Amino acid sequence: METFRIYTCGGMSGLDWNSQNAWRSTVKEYLERVECPYRVVVLNPCDYYNFETITHRTEKEVMNFDLNLVRKSDLLLVNFNNPNSIGSAIELFAAYDKHIPVVAICEGNELEIHPWLLEYVDRMFYTMKDALKYIKSFYLVE
Repeated sequence: METFRIYTCGGMSGLDWNSQNAWRSTVKEYLERVECPYRVVVLNPCDYYNFETITHRTEKEVMNFDLNLVRKSDLLLVNFNNPNSIGSAIELFAAYDKHIPVVAICEGNELEIHPWLLEYVDRMFYTMKDALKYIKSFYLVE
Protein backbone atom coordinates (compact mmCIF):
# COMPACT_ATOMS: atom_id res chain seq x y z
CA MET A 1 0.00 0.00 0.00
CA GLU A 2 1.34 3.38 -1.02
CA THR A 3 1.90 6.02 1.67
CA PHE A 4 0.38 9.51 1.38
CA ARG A 5 2.13 12.04 3.62
CA ILE A 6 0.45 15.25 4.79
CA TYR A 7 2.57 17.87 6.55
CA THR A 8 0.78 20.14 9.03
CA CYS A 9 2.14 23.65 8.70
CA GLY A 10 1.20 26.48 11.03
CA GLY A 11 2.41 28.87 13.68
CA MET A 12 4.27 27.57 16.71
CA SER A 13 6.55 30.35 17.96
CA GLY A 14 4.81 32.52 20.53
CA LEU A 15 1.82 30.17 20.81
CA ASP A 16 1.05 27.92 23.76
CA TRP A 17 1.25 24.15 23.34
CA ASN A 18 -2.50 23.75 22.83
CA SER A 19 -2.58 26.40 20.07
CA GLN A 20 0.35 24.71 18.33
CA ASN A 21 -0.80 21.15 18.62
CA ALA A 22 -4.57 20.73 19.16
CA TRP A 23 -5.57 21.37 15.56
CA ARG A 24 -2.76 19.13 14.30
CA SER A 25 -3.96 16.29 16.56
CA THR A 26 -7.51 16.68 15.25
CA VAL A 27 -6.26 16.55 11.65
CA LYS A 28 -4.13 13.48 12.37
CA GLU A 29 -6.98 11.62 14.09
CA TYR A 30 -9.37 12.28 11.22
CA LEU A 31 -7.14 11.81 8.17
CA GLU A 32 -5.27 8.72 9.36
CA ARG A 33 -8.63 6.95 9.81
CA VAL A 34 -10.05 7.80 6.39
CA GLU A 35 -10.79 4.69 4.34
CA CYS A 36 -8.82 5.12 1.16
CA PRO A 37 -6.31 3.31 -1.05
CA TYR A 38 -3.36 4.85 0.84
CA ARG A 39 -1.69 4.56 4.20
CA VAL A 40 -2.14 8.17 5.31
CA VAL A 41 0.58 9.61 7.54
CA VAL A 42 0.02 13.06 9.01
CA LEU A 43 3.31 14.71 9.90
CA ASN A 44 3.13 16.93 12.98
CA PRO A 45 6.31 18.94 13.65
CA CYS A 46 5.24 19.20 17.32
CA ASP A 47 5.91 15.46 17.60
CA TYR A 48 9.61 16.12 17.05
CA TYR A 49 10.45 19.59 18.37
CA ASN A 50 8.49 22.02 20.52
CA PHE A 51 9.13 25.14 22.51
CA GLU A 52 8.38 23.60 25.93
CA THR A 53 10.94 20.77 25.96
CA ILE A 54 14.15 21.85 24.26
CA THR A 55 15.87 18.85 22.67
CA HIS A 56 17.63 20.60 19.81
CA ARG A 57 20.99 22.32 19.84
CA THR A 58 20.40 24.84 17.07
CA GLU A 59 17.48 26.36 15.21
CA LYS A 60 19.15 25.21 11.99
CA GLU A 61 18.66 21.61 13.16
CA VAL A 62 14.92 22.20 13.62
CA MET A 63 14.57 24.12 10.36
CA ASN A 64 16.32 21.45 8.29
CA PHE A 65 14.38 18.63 9.94
CA ASP A 66 11.02 20.30 9.28
CA LEU A 67 11.91 21.28 5.71
CA ASN A 68 12.94 17.69 4.97
CA LEU A 69 9.51 16.56 6.18
CA VAL A 70 7.89 19.12 3.88
CA ARG A 71 9.95 17.98 0.88
CA LYS A 72 8.93 14.34 1.47
CA SER A 73 5.23 15.19 1.73
CA ASP A 74 2.50 14.71 -0.84
CA LEU A 75 0.37 17.56 0.52
CA LEU A 76 0.86 20.49 2.85
CA LEU A 77 -2.03 21.55 5.09
CA VAL A 78 -1.40 25.03 6.46
CA ASN A 79 -3.33 26.64 9.28
CA PHE A 80 -2.97 30.41 9.19
CA ASN A 81 -3.41 30.47 12.99
CA ASN A 82 -0.39 32.78 13.17
CA PRO A 83 -0.20 34.53 9.80
CA ASN A 84 3.16 36.14 10.60
CA SER A 85 4.98 32.85 11.25
CA ILE A 86 8.29 32.98 9.39
CA GLY A 87 8.67 29.20 9.67
CA SER A 88 5.31 28.65 8.01
CA ALA A 89 6.24 31.07 5.22
CA ILE A 90 9.45 29.16 4.52
CA GLU A 91 7.65 25.80 4.62
CA LEU A 92 5.02 27.15 2.19
CA PHE A 93 7.75 28.21 -0.21
CA ALA A 94 9.48 24.83 0.07
CA ALA A 95 6.20 23.08 -0.83
CA TYR A 96 5.58 25.50 -3.70
CA ASP A 97 9.11 25.00 -5.00
CA LYS A 98 8.66 21.20 -4.99
CA HIS A 99 5.19 21.44 -6.61
CA ILE A 100 3.52 20.02 -3.50
CA PRO A 101 -0.16 21.03 -3.32
CA VAL A 102 -1.15 23.34 -0.46
CA VAL A 103 -4.54 23.35 1.24
CA ALA A 104 -5.12 26.16 3.75
CA ILE A 105 -7.33 26.82 6.73
CA CYS A 106 -8.03 30.43 7.61
CA GLU A 107 -10.38 30.88 10.54
CA GLY A 108 -10.47 34.65 10.91
CA ASN A 109 -7.00 35.98 9.99
CA GLU A 110 -7.44 36.47 6.25
CA LEU A 111 -6.75 40.21 6.26
CA GLU A 112 -3.42 39.62 8.02
CA ILE A 113 -2.03 37.09 5.51
CA HIS A 114 0.58 38.47 3.15
CA PRO A 115 -0.61 38.26 -0.48
CA TRP A 116 2.49 36.32 -1.49
CA LEU A 117 1.66 33.58 1.02
CA LEU A 118 -1.82 33.34 -0.46
CA GLU A 119 -0.23 32.74 -3.89
CA TYR A 120 1.24 29.46 -2.57
CA VAL A 121 -2.21 28.14 -1.62
CA ASP A 122 -4.07 25.89 -4.06
CA ARG A 123 -7.32 25.95 -2.10
CA MET A 124 -8.41 28.01 0.93
CA PHE A 125 -11.05 26.98 3.46
CA TYR A 126 -12.55 28.92 6.33
CA THR A 127 -13.25 25.90 8.51
CA MET A 128 -11.13 22.87 9.31
CA LYS A 129 -14.09 20.60 8.64
CA ASP A 130 -14.38 21.83 5.04
CA ALA A 131 -10.63 21.49 4.45
CA LEU A 132 -10.60 17.91 5.74
CA LYS A 133 -13.61 16.93 3.61
CA TYR A 134 -11.86 18.40 0.56
CA ILE A 135 -8.61 16.52 1.24
CA LYS A 136 -10.55 13.29 1.67
CA SER A 137 -12.56 13.82 -1.54
CA PHE A 138 -9.80 15.12 -3.81
CA TYR A 139 -6.51 13.66 -2.58
CA LEU A 140 -7.33 10.40 -0.83
CA VAL A 141 -9.04 8.73 -3.76
CA GLU A 142 -7.65 6.69 -6.63
